[in-house]
Amino acid sequence: MKIEYKFCDGLIELMKKTPLDQINVVMLSNHIGSNRQTFYYHFRDIGDVIDSILYQDKKIYLTKIFDFEQIIKPIVAYTNSNYQFLRAITLSFASDRLLSFYSAYFYKQINIYLRQNKFDKEIGQISTRHICRYLSTIFAKEMFNWVSEKQDESQKILVQRLRVIWNYFIKQYYSDLRGTR
Repeated sequence: MKIEYKFCDGLIELMKKTPLDQINVVMLSNHIGSNRQTFYYHFRDIGDVIDSILYQDKKIYLTKIFDFEQIIKPIVAYTNSNYQFLRAITLSFASDRLLSFYSAYFYKQINIYLRQNKFDKEIGQISTRHICRYLSTIFAKEMFNWVSEKQDESQKILVQRLRVIWNYFIKQYYSDLRGTR
């Protein structure tokens, strides 16, 4: 196993017993039987390990997206299967990294959908980027809030709310940009 993965797995194990804010490089290195020089050879800080963990699951990204469900289902499934880890991140110094992860995910997937459906040809690349940026920011914040306060809302309600936002931007806002109604 590559040492980077050992640090990632070790951090996940430590987070089950210790809050992320209390984990340091020495503790993590000792936990996996390495030293801190090795850690710093591969990572800048614990936040980099968090990023590595978040971005290593490539199967949530699709290359062809035909509808809203194909964007939302993989990220909700990922969130559900990694809930304890993600929840611990929301309660730590690394919460902004989770928000960035969600934002990057949605930006990439929405951009694929819009390009695939020729939105960029009809309304221009700048408007398409604005839609991607705006929707990905909204969706990322909604997902982040859902993780941090999951017990207050069901997954079904979250998906319904995101679908309403999606429908507005993909139908109403898009037609406004095209000048049609």
